[in-house]
Amino acid sequence: MRKSYLIAKIYDAAVLPSLWLDVIKDIVSYTKSKSAIFTGLDQLNPSYDFVYTHNIPNESLAAYQDERVRVIDMKLHMPLWNAIEMGDALSHNCQHYAEQPGTDHYVFYEKCLKPGGVSYLAGVLLDRGNYRWAVLGIHRAPEVQPF
Repeated sequence: MRKSYLIAKIYDAAVLPSLWLDVIKDIVSYTKSKSAIFTGLDQLNPSYDFVYTHNIPNESLAAYQDERVRVIDMKLHMPLWNAIEMGDALSHNCQHYAEQPGTDHYVFYEKCLKPGGVSYLAGVLLDRGNYRWAVLGIHRAPEVQPF
């Protein structure tokens, strides 16, 4: 798949949201990744909220509905997102999370990363505010090189 074709599909999905599932699948394939999530959350305007995923186990998605897990995610990863500008990308190696029993890192690993075999995260920050954020996250397994 050519990069320009993928970019065109992203523009199409911006106009026709039903295309996002195919776009996410194509991004995973293009980047040789395992899974991906495209999500936007706005605590003050819940009608804005959206989530599109590809190849993320139901166990991980269900765990993320637990408020404690979401708080852990924000605690662990918001500093990473705050360190970059909107539109910038980040890459994060999560392998050490599994080596820290009794910590928030380990809880996040057990609940969200382990079920899908994820070790590496990459993402693009698309929106950020006091009560909202939108990110495209792409995940890789330990046997694949990090981003």
